[in-house]
Amino acid sequence: MELDALFKLFILNIFLIHANTEFDYVKRSKEKIRNYVRLNEKLEQAGNNIRLSNSERAHQMMNVHIPCGLSNCFSNTQYLLEAIASEKISRLKIKKSDVDVLENLEWESQEVKEIQKQCLYDRSRPTDCHDSKFRNFDGSCNNLERPDDGRTFTCYRRLLRPDYADGVKEPRAGVENVLPDARIITRKLHRMRHLNTVTTSVNSLHMSYGQFLDHDLEFTSLFRLGNRTLLNCCRLDAPIHHQCFPLQIRSDDPDFSHRSCLNFVRDSACPTCNLGWREQMNTLPSAIDCSQVYGTSDEIAMSLRNLSGNGELATKWIPGAGDLPLPSLQTQGSHPGFPSFQMGDFRVNQNLLLTTFHIMFLRFHNYVARHLRRLNPMWDGDRIYMETRRFVGACMQHITYEEYLPLLLGPMIMRKYHLDEDNTRYDSRLSLSLFNYFVTASFRFGHSTIPDTFLTLSEDGKVGQFLLKDTFFNPVPFYQGRLEDLIRGSTLQFQDSFDRFVANSVARHLFQSENDTVGLDLPTINIQRGRDHGLPGYKFYVEKTHNFRIDDFDHLHKYGLMNRRTAEELQVLYDNKIEDVDLFVGLLCEEHLKESLVGPTAAHLIAKQFFELKFGDRYFYTHRDETGSFTLAQKAAIREVFLSNIICATTEINEITIDAMVPQSPIVPCSHLKPINFLHWKE
Repeated sequence: MELDALFKLFILNIFLIHANTEFDYVKRSKEKIRNYVRLNEKLEQAGNNIRLSNSERAHQMMNVHIPCGLSNCFSNTQYLLEAIASEKISRLKIKKSDVDVLENLEWESQEVKEIQKQCLYDRSRPTDCHDSKFRNFDGSCNNLERPDDGRTFTCYRRLLRPDYADGVKEPRAGVENVLPDARIITRKLHRMRHLNTVTTSVNSLHMSYGQFLDHDLEFTSLFRLGNRTLLNCCRLDAPIHHQCFPLQIRSDDPDFSHRSCLNFVRDSACPTCNLGWREQMNTLPSAIDCSQVYGTSDEIAMSLRNLSGNGELATKWIPGAGDLPLPSLQTQGSHPGFPSFQMGDFRVNQNLLLTTFHIMFLRFHNYVARHLRRLNPMWDGDRIYMETRRFVGACMQHITYEEYLPLLLGPMIMRKYHLDEDNTRYDSRLSLSLFNYFVTASFRFGHSTIPDTFLTLSEDGKVGQFLLKDTFFNPVPFYQGRLEDLIRGSTLQFQDSFDRFVANSVARHLFQSENDTVGLDLPTINIQRGRDHGLPGYKFYVEKTHNFRIDDFDHLHKYGLMNRRTAEELQVLYDNKIEDVDLFVGLLCEEHLKESLVGPTAAHLIAKQFFELKFGDRYFYTHRDETGSFTLAQKAAIREVFLSNIICATTEINEITIDAMVPQSPIVPCSHLKPINFLHWKE
């Protein structure tokens, strides 16, 4: 610890001993939490979700279906610890930059220690780790030294310390405690005013695979009331909840002028059990393991299986459409006779291309299981299932690092971060927990690449399209046998360019229902979410990543981060305060790095995360000398499985581009692709 921090610690310890009798901060904090609980109960009883739009309801309902992985899913011990930390900072006049000093205080009341013990007890999940060949569904025991690392319901981590307004939990407020409204930023910078620009280097499958991959890695849970009650942060006739951070709308707003407020619920606090700043929580296992197909617990996984002993996943056969996922028992769709689907991730029904990937990987599991069963008739259903899950997860890792990331990041970044290395070793010192910046800002770059329409191409060459805004949570095209049409169209449809503009389908119509004229505004939600998480400004991530200082807006152009006009627009929007520029906004405004689809800072931040997801995952398919490692022959077979192979194996498509995510790639008959070699799995 530095001398300056030690001195602060010494002074605080002396001051606290004398201050304890004067300020009973624990008592005050407990009273705050009691009021907090009373408000929760009042809102639950009153039904606080009235007057929510259908799109706002859909956004929160995804959160309702998260299984409660911790006994303290609704516990208030972490919020009590936050209240104590805030009380201390306020009454002892501690600078928010010195919040971490609170964790090192030698003196502390026994009462606070007991609260911390209760929090630790609430979040504890005993784990009996074995060095198994197969992953645990919840991600536990990947790191045998730290069994909870990368597990469901664990905290994100920070590259930079957070910038909360009060140092503990209040959303970031800027250098002068005033930030421009998130909606105004979207209107001025991100709202589409012309036709989308496209890139000819990748197609829409690349964009959609990115979302499929993201849903394998993370879901950050919103705060929620009990009894499935949704939280309305815009009601004028009810108290504003502490976990509300609503977006104010101006009367001249071109899209939402009929409203004065957009609902925004803050993300849940992760139980760190510390006296310090708030962290947020990942409800999914963070490794690339195809959890969006298989589920995140033994119970969910079992509910998705075909239990006839063949090791396959359960499906429902539909005439003219083939095998589709089971109907969802939780999600009530708005299309009678066409139920929504059930998969390992509850977001499966969000949009057509995302559902397409879910169906393909579901069928791919069963395709692989049938081949392994023929090779090893002595295997029981459980063995077939686990070996197949291991194989499919490895194929997804291979597609991510051999097809998706090289197109996204370019060869220079792939080499710099060793993402292209083959014969690798696991590093137990690395953490699998995701970075907060990654899930809240940098990997949301893909929102800029979402199109307003999905092209379709029938087998006889007829071109059509679906409007994205009309197909949220709409499974009907799959029951009508349009899966292949969507895949053919997507291989030919150029992906929207990564830039600062976001398509109207998600900037105005996100989750819009048939009865609404407008939906949600995704870029505005992203900006607000970054402030909710206390993400420091864009400038600080640039300096951390590139090791040079950004002192004013001219530097953004001088160092090649963005063009001069964009930098000037940012300067006006943020009132000449370079420190205030939000990370998501800055990343979207960057000029592309050479041979990359994203800008220089975004590329490095994304690559850093995928480096740790590779080398910090004990089960990564290229690693050697681990219990779960594949043989050299098996690795060679996995390296020959590409997205084009999976498309041909799981659909009625007869021709496909060799590189499925590249629109200019040669089209060949599926019969010309090298068949998947399963022989090295024969016992």
